[in-house]
Amino acid sequence: MSKKILTLFLLALMLTICAVIALGLGSVSIPLSELLNAVTGRSESYSDIILNIRLPRILNAIIVGAALSCAGMILQAALRNNLAEPGLLGISAGAGLGAILVFMLPALFSFSLLMPVSFVFAVSSTALIFFIAGKLGSRTSGYVSSNVIILTGIAFSALISALNGFLMLVSGSSLTQILYWLNGGLSGRGVE
Repeated sequence: MSKKILTLFLLALMLTICAVIALGLGSVSIPLSELLNAVTGRSESYSDIILNIRLPRILNAIIVGAALSCAGMILQAALRNNLAEPGLLGISAGAGLGAILVFMLPALFSFSLLMPVSFVFAVSSTALIFFIAGKLGSRTSGYVSSNVIILTGIAFSALISALNGFLMLVSGSSLTQILYWLNGGLSGRGVE
């Protein structure tokens, strides 16, 4: 068995073990025997908690984690730099700015627009970073190096993070919602 296959197998095994542990842990602890009975349909006592609350959250966490790791991997491959990731390049800060504006301006944005507005701000941030890096790179050498893109992203991230901090400072009653959204969470996520 090759080293890569063994590594993938061990990671999948660890993910499965962690998922089973997460099914049993929570505000209501579920013993392993009841967990197995609820999943197989032999027990109704905990099946609602497991199948309607915990399992969808765990599956969402796996999907979100896989998507985030793919985003990081794509940036690392495209920029040929192991340090490149959406947080470092300012893409996450741009998405956060969109979310903060939705929370602070409820008359202008409906709460249902939170995800689309954040996505548009993330894409706009990416485009702006590449545009600025293109202008800087073409001035010096005629092409854009990945280092110029990364340094532009770091500067952009610092600027937008400072703006986000200021907006949170003056946000008033929206601060709790903003902090909860920016830190992320899977509560309330179901199978829909």
